Amino acid sequence: MNALKGSYQPVLALGILAAMGAGPRALQEALLSVLARNATAVMTNVPGPGQPLWLAGARIDSLMFWVPQSGDIGMGVSIISYEGKVQFGIVTDRGLCPDPERVIARFGDEFEKLVLTTLMCPWDSGGDLDPARAAEAVGAA
Repeated sequence: MNALKGSYQPVLALGILAAMGAGPRALQEALLSVLARNATAVMTNVPGPGQPLWLAGARIDSLMFWVPQSGDIGMGVSIISYEGKVQFGIVTDRGLCPDPERVIARFGDEFEKLVLTTLMCPWDSGGDLDPARAAEAVGAA
């Protein structure tokens, strides 16, 4: 993820999307269709504030958002942190994923496996987890 974030890909993607938005509607729809064919799910994480927020004098207990979806993308997963807690959300296209409850039912166990794998895997001296070694550890579990 760090390599991707440090690459030109996010900047190029943002530029393409901005250009699409400025173009004619027919071009927008054609390009969106091409991009949507390359994805089946969208997942995004948003680091939220670590301290409580207030609105009109009332403390906000939790935050939630939904991943914007288009085309034939069948699933969107949103992850947001707020005040030391993490909130997960899932939205699906019933025609493509008729039973999102199965995803939700397994999420807790799979998340625990991910946490344990992260804690148990060897880290290099720079503090980075080696993805190949992590994949091996998950395969062995």
